[in-house]
Amino acid sequence: MPIFQFFFSTSLEDALALDGYHLLQDHVGSSYAYAWDDFNYIVTFQIQRVTQGKREFFGRTKVLIRGEKDTSKYFMASGHSQGNSFDITKLLNPDSAVSLATDLDYYQRLAKDLKGSAEEFLRQICDASYFRDRYVTYSQWNGFDVSLLRGGSTALAIINKGRQVAAGRYVPEKDFKFNVAGLTQDFEPIHFRFDNSRKLGNTNVNLLIGRNAQARATCYAIWWIR
Repeated sequence: MPIFQFFFSTSLEDALALDGYHLLQDHVGSSYAYAWDDFNYIVTFQIQRVTQGKREFFGRTKVLIRGEKDTSKYFMASGHSQGNSFDITKLLNPDSAVSLATDLDYYQRLAKDLKGSAEEFLRQICDASYFRDRYVTYSQWNGFDVSLLRGGSTALAIINKGRQVAAGRYVPEKDFKFNVAGLTQDFEPIHFRFDNSRKLGNTNVNLLIGRNAQARATCYAIWWIR
């Protein structure tokens, strides 16, 4: 028996009729007319938790269904109709569905509000960080790279850390190093070392600005602030 009940609803008013976790397209309740489109994949949802007719925003996540481009249409076609909503609890199966939030705040919210049940929530919603061992399989699904992995290295970091954050087990690294290589011919490889345990002193603060998606060439900028 699932601990959490998941529904798909098309409006905030419809969601109020059923206790549980309601997935609504990200634009619902906003000034935007259409749902966010990730290169023809419509997979972004807001989660509203409803309890006794009261709702609260619970975060945002992307839910990709294998072989489907519009997850909402799949939920309406395959979910169990309940009033004006659809029960999708049984549709969330890791063999056919995968989800991933766009930031770690989502997982911190789970840790705070659900405590010991946070990992079960991630399991039921088929979160990619919970099913991290299935990454190779998910990466072969059409749309996975342009929707859930659209955030690049940030998305990969969430897959690696999300479950640990939700479970309260994540401990940030205090000291880490990395090299930036493969730059244009005008730059030598750059070595960075970060030590979070060290107090901020009079030395320069280094800010590494990542890839510029608008540029044709790969660009990096390093700013030194005194």
